[in-house]
Amino acid sequence: MKLNFNAISVIWMVSAVVVLFNAWISWSRSGTRGSKTFALFNIAIAWYSFFAAFELMSTGIDQVLFFTHLEYIGLAAMPALMLSFAFEFLDVEFPHRRPLVVTVGIIGFIVMLFQWTTLRHGLVYISPHVEAYGDLQVIHFGKGPVYILWTVILGMSVASAATLFIRAVGKADGLLRKQLLLASVGFCFPLVVFVLYVTSVFSVPYDVNPFSFVVVSVMTTVALFGTGMFNFAPVARERVFMSMGESCIIADENGCIVDMNPRAKEILPILNAAVIGKSASDVLSMFPSLAWAIVRQEEKVVEFDASSLGGPERVMAKISLIKDGSKQNSGYLIVFEDTSERHQMIAELERYATMDDLTGLNNRRHFFKAIRPEVEKSIRNGMAVGLVMIDVDDFKNVNDVHGHALGDEVLRSCARTMAATIETQDIICRFGGDEFLVFMPDADIEKAQKAGERLRLAIASIQPPRCLEKQIHISLGISAAPIASFDEIEGLISKADSALYRAKRNGGNQISL
Repeated sequence: MKLNFNAISVIWMVSAVVVLFNAWISWSRSGTRGSKTFALFNIAIAWYSFFAAFELMSTGIDQVLFFTHLEYIGLAAMPALMLSFAFEFLDVEFPHRRPLVVTVGIIGFIVMLFQWTTLRHGLVYISPHVEAYGDLQVIHFGKGPVYILWTVILGMSVASAATLFIRAVGKADGLLRKQLLLASVGFCFPLVVFVLYVTSVFSVPYDVNPFSFVVVSVMTTVALFGTGMFNFAPVARERVFMSMGESCIIADENGCIVDMNPRAKEILPILNAAVIGKSASDVLSMFPSLAWAIVRQEEKVVEFDASSLGGPERVMAKISLIKDGSKQNSGYLIVFEDTSERHQMIAELERYATMDDLTGLNNRRHFFKAIRPEVEKSIRNGMAVGLVMIDVDDFKNVNDVHGHALGDEVLRSCARTMAATIETQDIICRFGGDEFLVFMPDADIEKAQKAGERLRLAIASIQPPRCLEKQIHISLGISAAPIASFDEIEGLISKADSALYRAKRNGGNQISL
């Protein structure tokens, strides 16, 4: 078989090798969406380009037709693979997606059979012959009905794929928008060349479509793999990622931000289009624990205060690693959530769990939890602890005569006064009803008695409500002693309680030890 090597054939062959390399890159990312289909699409382009090179090296019509038959094996598969890749990668769903791709594939196969037998019926090539063009033998033929039909199908397939990518550009932003735009231009290129070729606008006598599809392969490969877009681009982007309630950003395997949803700027105003393509650890460097986790490629939950940037006081960031098909790290998903309301709710629940709702003092249950460290410290130091049990004198009469609203106000007033009077290290609680209990670490009976007297005088100085005819007074029972274990506190409380009732039996407004 005699072949005439020429510059155009060499270009076509080199292009085929480049496209095969693109196919290998895509196949190696087989764990990502659409990568296998894109690899097969590249193989079809490479096949088409490779045998187009041999067509231009041919010296007679028989050789030319033989190599065009081989070209059509790749060419016949290209429309279905092109559409399938666009549907998969852009996550386009509609009821007839699979039947459409299958139908286009079957039509391609049938056209290939017609092309192989065109000399018998002339439905593809009419009167094919070669004409010399410099050192090239170029095929010329009339366009049969099947050729025209195939031209329309191929053109519509390219136009459809280009349209899908152009639509995706309109819904994207940042780096993703630029990458989709690059892919869109790539798919539009063969469409323009195709139209110019079939309308004979090009003065070049040979088929330049192989080169135009090589451009599709190269530009789309750069767009998809140049910065890792293949791992992140629009997987239900409009339906899921862009509509998530949480603020989300996506970084590639190098830690560069490649995408974010609209909520990102609402949570962290610094997350805008300007940060696309920048290092996530640099952009978020004002939050050291988060930035360090990104640098170390850790899956971690981090909380921080974003109020200095105009964001919430409480933000929780969850870093999740994105794995590819080979379980290698291919990027990060960082989800930011405003947890201010949650923390406020937790704080409110903690307040209800630890504080008395009426007076704002410690409740009885939390009181014992709060005093334990001080009791244990006093035990270690061999120091006594003091307890003061307090009861509001004649409180039942206040409730019965003036109502519970006034009784509540009397309790609140007493609580505020006592909380302001005790020492900083002392711990007070509402023990129950109109009873209060004060714990004093490192206090003997004398110190406890002096503290009790300060409390009694402070309550006596309260300006009573206008409708209350007499002054508010309290009775106090005091106990103090060194103890050997926390359990002995109950015994001291019991002694203080007994002392309290002695004080009340003796007329109230006094201290009993």
